Amino acid sequence: MVISSVVVTVKRGCLPVVSEAVSKLSGIDVFAHVEQESKLILVLESETLESSHHLVTNEIEKISGVLNVQLAYCHFEENTLQQEEMQPQ
Repeated sequence: MVISSVVVTVKRGCLPVVSEAVSKLSGIDVFAHVEQESKLILVLESETLESSHHLVTNEIEKISGVLNVQLAYCHFEENTLQQEEMQPQ
């Protein structure tokens, strides 16, 4: 299991639309809105590091109005890495 947190910078005026779009994605919770800075703080839960990366690069970053996604925190259990190493590429 991988648990991570990201800070999403959003184009001014797009925060409600981006927040709604993100909240519809599986494995993502909107933790906080920072309206003054036009940012969202998200918590992501996924089975592997690869699937966590996929959420960011193929889901969140593709939402209209998202300017930037920054990793703030990442925790994974050691067996997560072992499982990924055993999977064929």
